[in-house]
Amino acid sequence: MWSTRSFHARRDIHPPHQDEAEDSAPVANRVTNLTRRSFVRRGLGVGIAGSMPMLWGSLLAACSNDLTDPSRHVTLDLGTETGVLNFMYAVLQLELDFYSRVTNNMYPSMLTSEMDTFDQMRSNVDGARSAMVRTEIPSGRISDALLFRLGNVIDFADRTSVLTHAQTIEDAAARGFLAAASLVHTPATITTVQGLANDAADRSSTIRALANAGPLAITPLQPAEVIATLTPYYYTTFTVRP
Repeated sequence: MWSTRSFHARRDIHPPHQDEAEDSAPVANRVTNLTRRSFVRRGLGVGIAGSMPMLWGSLLAACSNDLTDPSRHVTLDLGTETGVLNFMYAVLQLELDFYSRVTNNMYPSMLTSEMDTFDQMRSNVDGARSAMVRTEIPSGRISDALLFRLGNVIDFADRTSVLTHAQTIEDAAARGFLAAASLVHTPATITTVQGLANDAADRSSTIRALANAGPLAITPLQPAEVIATLTPYYYTTFTVRP
C-alpha cells in the first residue's frame, strides 16, 4: 500500500471556459446549455405581460440553478469510499463518451476488427458505469451527465489521434483505479475497485497493442493526478479533496 501523504492539498482543476465549444454534453445524453443571458432573453420572448411577475420568478430560479449545475462542477472527497467511487465514475463517464464517439464516427481506415474492439470496450465501460448507478453508488453520486470537450481535443477522423488519446485516457484510468484500491476499506468496495482496475488495465493493454506501443508498467497514480491528466477532455471542473 502506497502513501497518499503528498496529496493532502486541495486541488482545484479548471478546464477552459465552456463556451469554447458546442458539443460538450455526453453523446449518450446530449443536453442544451444556455448562458444566463440567453436564458433570460428566451424567457422574455414569451411576451405575456400579465404573467411577467410569475415569469421573472421562474426565470431567476432556473438561472440560479444553471449557475450551480452539478454537471459543471464536481467535488471529489477521497476521504470517503463514495468519493473514491465517484472519482472512478467520473473517469468511466469520460471513457464511455470517448468510445461512443469513436464508434459513431469511424475513422476512414478503421478495420472491422478494430471496430469490434472499440465496440467491445464501449460495452465493457457502459456495463461498469451502469453498475455504478444501480448498485455501487445509488446515493451521493455525482452527476450522471458530466460535460466533455473531446471533439475539440481529438480528431476522430484520424487513427493516430484516436489511439494516442485513447492511450492517455486508459493509461491514466488503469493507474488511477489501481491507486484507488488503497483508499477503500470495505471488502465489497475493494472487490469492486480491483475489478474496475483490472478492466482498465486490459483496455490499456488492448489500446497499446493497436497502437504498436510497448506494454505499460502499471504503477499507482493518485486520483488528483489522474484528474489533472484528463482535465483537457472535460468541461466539467473538479475539486479533489484528500
